[in-house]
Amino acid sequence: MADQRKATVFRIKDGIDFEDAVDGFPNAFKTIPDIDGLSVWVWFDVIRSRKNAEQVPWLNFINSGLPDDPFEFESFNSFPRALVLLQRNLEDEVRRYALVFGMHADQPLDKEKIVHDFGLRVGMNICDSEGGIKRLQTAAHEAISLQTERQSSAGTTLGGFAVDLDAENIRTLSGIAKGEFRDQIENIRGKDQLSFLLPRESKLEWPTLSRYLDILETRYLSREYENTDFRDFDRFRLENDPEVIQRLDNIVAATIEERDFSRIHLAPPEFIEGDDPLFAYKPRGEAGLPPLYEDLRIDDLVNQPRRRMADLTADRLKGWPIYRYDPDRDYLGKFSNAYKCLVAEVDWEGRTFVLSGGRWREVSQELVDEISSYIEEEIDICERDYLVNDINIFDPVSRKNREAIFCRKTAVDNENVYCFDQANILIAGRAQYEVCDLFSLGGDLVQAKRYSSGSASISHLFLQARFYAHAFTSDQNTCADMRRWLGEDEREWNQGKLKQTFLDLIPETREEVEEQNFCVLFCILHTKPALGVGDLPFMARYELVKTHRFLTKDRKFQSGIAFLKVETGAGD
Repeated sequence: MADQRKATVFRIKDGIDFEDAVDGFPNAFKTIPDIDGLSVWVWFDVIRSRKNAEQVPWLNFINSGLPDDPFEFESFNSFPRALVLLQRNLEDEVRRYALVFGMHADQPLDKEKIVHDFGLRVGMNICDSEGGIKRLQTAAHEAISLQTERQSSAGTTLGGFAVDLDAENIRTLSGIAKGEFRDQIENIRGKDQLSFLLPRESKLEWPTLSRYLDILETRYLSREYENTDFRDFDRFRLENDPEVIQRLDNIVAATIEERDFSRIHLAPPEFIEGDDPLFAYKPRGEAGLPPLYEDLRIDDLVNQPRRRMADLTADRLKGWPIYRYDPDRDYLGKFSNAYKCLVAEVDWEGRTFVLSGGRWREVSQELVDEISSYIEEEIDICERDYLVNDINIFDPVSRKNREAIFCRKTAVDNENVYCFDQANILIAGRAQYEVCDLFSLGGDLVQAKRYSSGSASISHLFLQARFYAHAFTSDQNTCADMRRWLGEDEREWNQGKLKQTFLDLIPETREEVEEQNFCVLFCILHTKPALGVGDLPFMARYELVKTHRFLTKDRKFQSGIAFLKVETGAGD
């Protein structure tokens, strides 16, 4: 008989009874007599599934060529699962936990009633941070949410994964237990829940379970991680006050109702394994599959037919389902809800909060002050003669308002500016990059972007600036290909310019690049009465600072930012 060495534990919030936290309790549960101060209830279930050839798209494809003798397929599978509820009765408190075994055994648990970050905090205090971290999943809270998984073939430090805790929230941590716990716990995996593996000579037993729960509880309450590489974890502190959460929920719901998405977008709340997913906002109907989407977009979410937006609440957002489609099984299943997929930023009572994965976190004042101080002291607001306000950026051909129109009109009106927008410059062997939107005889490499939907519209601006600047000085082919492209360019908005004056500024090789002679200039186009750095969402300001530091501290470029008011037409 195989021994059970692994356990996965959730902690229920203090003051929450199992009746409130677990669906079907106590009727669907069997009771195990008290064990060493533990009261135990067990729910057992079996998942059964059936699959045939028609539910396998690739098999349908093959069989379409074999109409007279198709391949047949049918399978039936059963998977056991169990949820074990544990109540630890102490003199002055009651603690409640849930053990899960098998596939989706946590299904009856109300995830709003569990202690969020329980597994992470335990993990940070048990894992050997000096060289025992094996795997990390992080989410960068930017306008484009980036979920990243890093895995090491051997244990390493947090620095070995190059995680920036100013920008990234740790979602999952896996690693080897530090020496003082090694005789009791071999390794751990922490997120909301905590999974731990016992040493090879040990096994999970009822008489010792209380001792393990006490270890996890002590490690959860410990602040020891503040003396390790995880010390910056609380720069995004999890908000647990229900009144504060209610206020923030009300603000974000009202903002969505007003269709102000300047600080709101959608992103999967968890790391998604497998192929690129397809999403839907409606269930399968009599007519078949609903519209499928490659990306989660808040515009698509709110524009679904018969979507009621009036008097929007967080509870209603939680009731808006989001589905994921599995083409291999032709299965459209519930993936999450709109609230859990929201990524939002809210300023409230002088504090900055971010919502991600259904949890509100407060940005530490230390980080806010650090970013504000850097912007005030280091980032120049630039003015250039060739950058003027009130240019109409409406494109009558595409019937959209486009940055490209701004770049073209600016180039037409200024002989000292060349338009590189939509140029195909060779970087890393691929000729599909612009390097900049505008290039001036003063050495400005201008990156222009329209600020139409908050940080979501400009996050890529800062990311591409770092990429292009690095290529300009590091990729042997980039400068040479800029010169080639400029020499061959015959577009009408660059007609009449003295190309040689621009060619004289672009080095032929990367070794000749003198970074201090070039200024990477961010040009933010907007339609507001006024816009400045302080009006940008906090995470956009953070990305600006991060990019500016790279350009001016890690490299030797000059860098600044300009805000230009533009006019728009009848497009978007």
